[in-house]
Amino acid sequence: QAENVHAEFSRNCNSDARKLLQLRRTAAGGLLGKFSTGSAATLLERPAAAGLDVPAALAAFWRERYLAGALCGCVVGPQPLSELRTIVMEAFAGVRLRDDYSADPRVSGGVAEPRVSGARPDHEQGPESSSPTPAPQPRSPGSGSPMERSPLALPEAVGPEAGSLASPSMSGSGGGDAAVTVRYSFEDMCLPGRLGQLFRVASQRELRQLEVVWYLPYGMMDDIKSKPWRWAGHVLGHEGRGSLAAVLRGAGLAQELTAGSFDEVRLGRGFMFWGVTLTLSEAGLQRAEDVLRLVLATARAMRSLDEEQRRTVWEEVAAAAAVRWQYQDRTAPLDLARDVAQKLHYSDPQSVLSDNALLYEYDAAALERFLSYITPENCNVYLSDNSFVGRTDRVEEWYGARYSQEPLNLEMYGSDACEAAAATTAGNTSTTTAAADGGGADLDMAGSPYDPYPLLLSRLRLPQPPSWALPVDVRLVSEAPAVSPGVLGAGDGDDVITASGDARGGAAGGAAPSASVLEPSPAPAPLRPPPARHADGPGAHGIAPPQLLEDKDLVRLWHRTDVSFGVPKIHMYVHIITRAVYDTPASWVTARLACRLMEELLQPDVYDAQLVGTSYSLAASETGLHLSFHGFSGVVAKLAEVVVAAMSSVTLQQVQARYALVHGKLLRSLRLWRQNNPAAHAEYGTEHVLQLPHWHVEESIRVLEGATASTAMTQLPPLPTLAAAASLATADDGGSAAAAGELVWPNNGDLAAAAAAAAGPVAVWEFLQGLGRGMALEVLVYGNSTEQQARELCTMLQRHLRPTGLGPDGWPATRILELVLEASAPPAALDDPSVLQPQSPCLAGELSRG
Repeated sequence: QAENVHAEFSRNCNSDARKLLQLRRTAAGGLLGKFSTGSAATLLERPAAAGLDVPAALAAFWRERYLAGALCGCVVGPQPLSELRTIVMEAFAGVRLRDDYSADPRVSGGVAEPRVSGARPDHEQGPESSSPTPAPQPRSPGSGSPMERSPLALPEAVGPEAGSLASPSMSGSGGGDAAVTVRYSFEDMCLPGRLGQLFRVASQRELRQLEVVWYLPYGMMDDIKSKPWRWAGHVLGHEGRGSLAAVLRGAGLAQELTAGSFDEVRLGRGFMFWGVTLTLSEAGLQRAEDVLRLVLATARAMRSLDEEQRRTVWEEVAAAAAVRWQYQDRTAPLDLARDVAQKLHYSDPQSVLSDNALLYEYDAAALERFLSYITPENCNVYLSDNSFVGRTDRVEEWYGARYSQEPLNLEMYGSDACEAAAATTAGNTSTTTAAADGGGADLDMAGSPYDPYPLLLSRLRLPQPPSWALPVDVRLVSEAPAVSPGVLGAGDGDDVITASGDARGGAAGGAAPSASVLEPSPAPAPLRPPPARHADGPGAHGIAPPQLLEDKDLVRLWHRTDVSFGVPKIHMYVHIITRAVYDTPASWVTARLACRLMEELLQPDVYDAQLVGTSYSLAASETGLHLSFHGFSGVVAKLAEVVVAAMSSVTLQQVQARYALVHGKLLRSLRLWRQNNPAAHAEYGTEHVLQLPHWHVEESIRVLEGATASTAMTQLPPLPTLAAAASLATADDGGSAAAAGELVWPNNGDLAAAAAAAAGPVAVWEFLQGLGRGMALEVLVYGNSTEQQARELCTMLQRHLRPTGLGPDGWPATRILELVLEASAPPAALDDPSVLQPQSPCLAGELSRG
């Protein structure tokens, strides 16, 4: 087993994520910075040198710690509760109550009878499976638990007041008074000089990652009902127009931004590491200092919001969390049992399912306390990239992270810049999105990697405008009132979840973030029970396939109404069939760039939908593009129009502004593909050999390297000229180059050549502008929708995408080679001269396309 542990450790030594995790903990100091997984050195070599018996120590640890008082369990099954209870009683009858180890602990006197209820001992929970797991501690008296204390719980132990842990250490006799030891004191970790530091880390891969990590001296359980960290994560991690993410992505400085918890310990008062992670572009890495200034300025502006703004944001976060939780996807039974068993250590049974998800009550004092720690002096910054190789002077002991360390320049990140941020951002709610009105997205927020810091700062807008995706209509189509056909938006019914406390209706306890409406326990009841499912009734699911509503040259529409699970959601799949995607390696790269570019352009306007569990995806394939939408019916109707309207109206200026960012992201991801293990490359090679056509990743890399963003961008004419060319090229008919979709460059042959560059900005724009030519649609609308609503969605798709049909070549064909014996007769397909003949004598056949 020690060798297995060491093998896993050796693999993790090649993980940049594991190295950063250990470095964050080591930087904090104290017990958390210890090595928490194990290796041959710690399990075999060092103990042997010291004369220690590791198996005996492991057995002693098991006897002292694996006791009934530290155990929480959950059983999920179809049996009646009485039968499940009997099963549990029998299975856990031998669990020891105390460390009373005789010949066989299963038959010794120190066993406990399982009970259904009881106070739950706290222990640590971290995001990593290798997090250190200290001894459990019982919940302190007066915790508010309505449950009676169980005789299985450990003896009470109260630790020092200043955020330390009082951990019971059990003797061999078991029971009785426990010796008290102190572990995981925040004050012992984050001593002076450990915070306010900048770490430059030499990663193995091209990481370009910036982490800003704040160290907070209390745990989540203190404010589990109001969850101020969720509020802060919503503000700092928002991706809507005017947000930190939108400004950085719009300027081409960052590719991704997330905000949330890194590590958490729930022992004693607990503590957490919380912060922001950014994936930078190459330009962003060069301007990492300005990116960090912008992050800290946004944090200062967040702290400057007044009470009314804070409460408004909290109510929106609570409403979005409620609707996501109320209609979440079903969890696999094993996953549910594992999750609940862990959470029962912290939560009461009545609220164990909702405690981590819902925001119950607004707590201004808790939010202010949390925000008081979000300062430059209380964070560490980790900048990681392989460009730092050879430029570091320190090595972390266990995973070998190479890094350098220096104090942050707090004057640069101090009050002057941050006060400017607060003045320009706090209270500014003038920014709106066209998506809020259900129309096409106004795809602004474009900038340049060379924009000066004050200009970047001026684009920030906090707080964000109200979400256009709220309120969410949760009515089922079978129950919707007979209003105008096809209306999917929110109506006047009682089953509408809103962000306003007094506007909520019905018995939707889980939907109400207001404390006056939603009590902390018991857990919220469903908005409505699912309709009964009968084998032959209309509520039955999975019986009839989707029906074909339209079958034309331009579009085929499939539909199925399914509300059998009582979930007001639909799933819409759109297959944009065109040969233009996979004709050549250049067209394949162009299509992939176009998909990524639309994702970048649309993110500020679709983020509100994502917050309520509604999403879309756009991807290229051998037969065209796949566009899909999933989520609440009314939100999908608005989101779909936002997306397809943007696809049809994107301008060359917008492509030019974002091209460098998406080009760099795609090229980086393909280069990282080269580092896959041999088994992955063998599997890919099999696909490449057997499928015709199949453009290899190396061909895509060559295309991207030939259409470098810097060269393509410097050859483009000024934006006004591009706008004029764009207006000419959008004509649908006519006898001119512009009418045929070709750009007309005024008296400049070099620029015309640049326009024709494979996979360059102009090629991407032309692909999107000409998407409808030689294209057909196949659409499936499934779920909480009527036939009329499905037809309206299909009509909207046709209006924006303007398909002209597949043309004489028909459906794009992909072919699979068949490996046969040399003695076998070749298939008739080989007689077709248009079919590529295999070079190897064993490749003697071809299967029809799938």
